[in-house]
Amino acid sequence: SIPGDLSIVGFDDGPLAEQSPDRLEKVMAPKVLGAWNLHELTKAQPLDFFVLFSSLAATLGSAAQGGYAAANAYLDALAMDRRSAGLPGLSIGWGPWAESGMAAALDTKLQARLARQGISMLSSAIGLQLLDRALAGSDAVLLAADLDLPTLKQGFAGDIPPIWRGLVRDAPR
Repeated sequence: SIPGDLSIVGFDDGPLAEQSPDRLEKVMAPKVLGAWNLHELTKAQPLDFFVLFSSLAATLGSAAQGGYAAANAYLDALAMDRRSAGLPGLSIGWGPWAESGMAAALDTKLQARLARQGISMLSSAIGLQLLDRALAGSDAVLLAADLDLPTLKQGFAGDIPPIWRGLVRDAPR
């Protein structure tokens, strides 16, 4: 069933223990139902592309944004499912954009926190170049972000999580 007001798109941040089904539905429904409906309405169409805009949060998590991360993970799974069915499907897990999107509205304090974590804001020019490269590729799910790898590595204090080990490496011994 479709919730009463899908025009409410946004966040309902908070610790997972404080989330309720209604709060999670409010955050997840726009992305999940929107993507599913597009999939259903186009699966018999000869599409060249079926592109979903996900978020780094689906792969890396995001403090107090469990519903948002889950909704974006759904987009990634849908793209993979479409590919396994022989349909076009691409989900791009975007990092924060500087000039548009939700991250552009972040205050300078939150933008600085991201920078300290090694995640820079994507310019529109770089973002569009990454989109072109993603469309030319053959992957179902990609992450597109401007990462400062030395800063990212510093933040791990020598204990690099497995998900980062392909990009952030210890110095050769």
